[in-house]
Amino acid sequence: MLSALKKRGRPPILLLLVASLIYFISGKTGDAIFLASAIIVVSAISLYQDSRSRNALEKLKILTQPNYRVIRDGEAVLCGRMRVILASKVCSR
Repeated sequence: MLSALKKRGRPPILLLLVASLIYFISGKTGDAIFLASAIIVVSAISLYQDSRSRNALEKLKILTQPNYRVIRDGEAVLCGRMRVILASKVCSR
């Protein structure tokens, strides 16, 4: 989890983890446990939302790709941009 936090560039969370460690060292274990658990919960929610956003953007990218109507073997077929070849005849509306 720490590698994900470092990779995402979240220095405030790392500072809060250091503060939690200072609480442990100073003997305030209740405060340290509360702060550490809050950090973990907030980080988990943030990572979950980030992954959902990334998945939604990937799906949106697929939906917004243009489709072309080409003639293949005498039939009009819809295909994506990457499947259009030089020998294809593109139909225009």
